[in-house]
Amino acid sequence: MVKKNYKLNNHGFVLAETLVVSVFLTIMFTMIYSNYYPIIGEYEKRENYDDVDSEYAAYWIKELIEDPYYDSSNDNFKKLDTDTYFQFKCSDFTGSSKKNLCINLVKAFQINCISDNNCQIYVTKYQIGDPTGGTNNFKYTVKNAPKGTFSSGFKDYVAYLQNFKIESRFGSKYRVFLVIKHQEDYNNYLTYSNIEVNR
Repeated sequence: MVKKNYKLNNHGFVLAETLVVSVFLTIMFTMIYSNYYPIIGEYEKRENYDDVDSEYAAYWIKELIEDPYYDSSNDNFKKLDTDTYFQFKCSDFTGSSKKNLCINLVKAFQINCISDNNCQIYVTKYQIGDPTGGTNNFKYTVKNAPKGTFSSGFKDYVAYLQNFKIESRFGSKYRVFLVIKHQEDYNNYLTYSNIEVNR
C-alpha cells in the first residue's frame, strides 16, 4: 500500500515539474521573440539606407552639383537662406553637354524621376536637424510635409539620420539626398542615400 502511494505521488511531481518547465520555456521564447523580431524588422528596413550602389550614385550627383556650370543663373543655393531644401534639376546646367551628361547619369543610376527635371534629388544645408527642436530644418520639413510630398520610406530614412551638428571636416555647407528606384526583373525597390557637397 505504501509503495502504491509513492508511485502516485511521483507521477504528480513529474507532471508539476513538466508544467513549470513548459511555462518557463514559453516565457523565455516570448521574451526572445518580442525583443528579437523588431531588431530584424529594423535591419530589413535599414538595409536600403546608404548602400554601396546608392552612395556611388550620390557621389556622382555631388560631382555634378560641385561643377561650376551648375546653377550659375538660378542660384538655388541662395534659396537655402529661407527654404530648407531645393530640388536638383539637370536643366539648371548652362551648357547642353553638361545637361545631357546629367540626364544620362540620372537614368543610368535609376534615380526616381517623374521627368528629367523632376527627380527625387534634394539639396539641403549640411546640418539637417535642429537639436533644440527648431522648425527651420530639413528633418522638420520632411516629417511635417503634406501627404504625397515625400514617401514614407524617405521620411523614415531622414528621421533615422543624425542631425550632422558637427561641422564637416571638408568645410562642406550642403548635403544632397537621393531616392533610387531599382528595377531588376520583378523585384522593384527603393534605396536612399546622402552625401555632403563641398561648394
